[in-house]
Amino acid sequence: PRHWGPPLPWPDVPEADWLIAPLSDDYQNPDGSLDESSDLVSRLDCLQKSAVGTDLGDPFWAAVEELQANGRPGEQWGIVFLTDGAANQPEDARNQYCQSQGSEPDSYNPCEYALDKAEAVKAMGIEVYTIGYGVGDEEAYCTCDSGFWQDRPATELLLAMATDEQHYFEEPRGDDLTPIFQTIGWQLATGIHLIQVQE
Repeated sequence: PRHWGPPLPWPDVPEADWLIAPLSDDYQNPDGSLDESSDLVSRLDCLQKSAVGTDLGDPFWAAVEELQANGRPGEQWGIVFLTDGAANQPEDARNQYCQSQGSEPDSYNPCEYALDKAEAVKAMGIEVYTIGYGVGDEEAYCTCDSGFWQDRPATELLLAMATDEQHYFEEPRGDDLTPIFQTIGWQLATGIHLIQVQE
């Protein structure tokens, strides 16, 4: 049996939208088009968050609280984490993220912060899958960090955040993510992980 700790605090970020809708499968019509009446689709259509920075740490807290509140007992819990870039805003960054101000790497170290949160979640026995969507872009670097993660690529960060290398997936922009989600679902359901062997 699992022995989870007390509920984690919700992210302390003003106007943060971590859980916009519960998990659902009603987002698609029979012909494959999006179902505009779906709660998930309608809420995604309303989001206007492209200019507020990328916080990769605090969503882990929100995901754990969701699992603690609604996760099925006795099942392996997992978090699937998808991003198109590196972190540039952690929980305590109250102003615009550092790149928008053209400042030097600040004391927040958002990539290190994100990794710390992922490590805490993995220590609870929760599997962490990370997906880098278009993170091969030249701008996908930890430009707001100092120390070890300064100017390191987002691909390295996402690999470190995942449970292991079999839990990290990377896709260029525009590629179909369906096979990745199918693989992750199969791995969580069966506990079997396929490993690619070098010839």
